[in-house]
Amino acid sequence: MGRRRAARRPDHPQGWLVSGPSAIPYGGKYKYPVHELSRDEIKTLHQRYADAARRALDAGFEWLELHFAHGYLGASFFSPLANQRSDEYGGSVANRARFHLEAIDAVRQVWPERLPLTMRLGSDDLNPRGTQFDDAVTAVGMMKDHGLDLADLSLGINTDEMSAKPFDELGFMLERASRLRREVGIPVATSWNLGLPQVADRVVREELIDLVMLGRPALSNPHWPVWAARELGHADPFSLVPEDWAWWLRNFRAHQACIGWPGGEAATA
Repeated sequence: MGRRRAARRPDHPQGWLVSGPSAIPYGGKYKYPVHELSRDEIKTLHQRYADAARRALDAGFEWLELHFAHGYLGASFFSPLANQRSDEYGGSVANRARFHLEAIDAVRQVWPERLPLTMRLGSDDLNPRGTQFDDAVTAVGMMKDHGLDLADLSLGINTDEMSAKPFDELGFMLERASRLRREVGIPVATSWNLGLPQVADRVVREELIDLVMLGRPALSNPHWPVWAARELGHADPFSLVPEDWAWWLRNFRAHQACIGWPGGEAATA
């Protein structure tokens, strides 16, 4: 958990006491108390990450990503807004990244080298008192040395007080992601308004990033890859779906506009 999960009182039937690096509430509507984790509790959490990784491996998963962005616990540890500890987990960039590095180390004990281990990192709080992108560049370099295979860059969202909210800008994380890719030499992914097929295709072909992550576009259109294949001129977009579906779709005999393709004009990022 993280401070941004404290939307209800701890004594509410659906509430709980959230934990963080320091006893600092998120603010705004997330005003309820935060429990400051002890060193022993941090070690326990890292063991739980490793236990979860082992369960994922046993279940057959082949990709594991640690979500340390968007106000979750890892994002809180990385941000000076949330982390004001005076021990080895607070202060400098190296100390604020220690939680992440120890999590990677714990997971790598059970997660095979042949399978990707990635992290969604809160790389910028868009607040002069919070995480700065330079911090993320330094930290990802350290994470690479600890066995991280790909950095999936997003925002920290450790405060609602952001200097500029770019959420309606097309591909607004690309400049940051491309810089980190160049300077650290690690494969990089990002998301945030990359749901147009032509945009997603271009940023990978131009080697700005290595992978486009899709969230809401995939929720709104579960067959986004098929639609993207058509938009990008794939000879047989329906080859991407199960063969029994593909046969019926290739042999569609009704009005072509009614097959269910999203219209190009209506498509959104």
